[in-house]
Amino acid sequence: MTMTRLMKVFLAAFFLFSLNLLGENAYAQSSDGAFSLAVGPTNVRLKGQTGETRNATVRIWNQGSIKVRVQSELNDIQNILDKDGKLERQFLPPGTTDFSCAKWIILDAPEFDLEPNSFKDVNFTVSLPADQTGSRGAALFFRGVPAENPAADDSDGKPKTSVQLQPRLGVLVFFDVEGTVNRQGELKTLTWEPPAQDKPLIIRYAFENQGNADILLTGNFLIMDSQQALIAKGDLNPIRTFPGDHGVAETAWPGLLEPGKYELIVTFELGPDAAQVIVKTIDLVIE
Repeated sequence: MTMTRLMKVFLAAFFLFSLNLLGENAYAQSSDGAFSLAVGPTNVRLKGQTGETRNATVRIWNQGSIKVRVQSELNDIQNILDKDGKLERQFLPPGTTDFSCAKWIILDAPEFDLEPNSFKDVNFTVSLPADQTGSRGAALFFRGVPAENPAADDSDGKPKTSVQLQPRLGVLVFFDVEGTVNRQGELKTLTWEPPAQDKPLIIRYAFENQGNADILLTGNFLIMDSQQALIAKGDLNPIRTFPGDHGVAETAWPGLLEPGKYELIVTFELGPDAAQVIVKTIDLVIE
């Protein structure tokens, strides 16, 4: 009799979306739609006095046709530099970084099953010790797996492979200690590369977070001609930074400029509660 092997291959799909950029919910699903999981909101910001506790709720949806077991995981978050000087997100055990609040988060349901076409609200509390200042952050992940392993079809006597999608949907959690948050930073460099037939205009900028809180750096640009007429405008790609981060980002503008002199004006904001606004102007010469 031929022995049948059932090899389970778990594919890890990582989804971490910022509410400010890509909407309130993150989701993942298999190609056949049987497995479909969503979480929202994906960005939770709490505010309170030092030593206080705050509560929040996120909702998990099972929009697929199979029962799903949902498991939670808490991590610290930090950025590291890649070879091009750009910031890459990294997730570490709770309590690894000074910026963390992961070890002070308690969930009321760290693991549960979700029936098809149902949802569950997961409540959690964040309790900061009395000596904390600034803003603290964490990543709360919800990992979904089928609650029951699919049966292997071995009718033809051949080994089968069961592929299970194991998504990890993330929620960024921040706690701002009121009266102590300082969001400030410096635009270290602003450079550009001229457009050509085979490439767009590139705007490149480096930012350093010099405060004690996370900063989602957003901005826009204007291109003015020598007569101060508006030639182009657009949004700059954002950078999410944590205290001490220094990273590079770039934005491409696909239009073409006629030969001549122009001004590039960029404006950056450090967040809705930050008083600082960064405005820089550099000359562009297109030959």
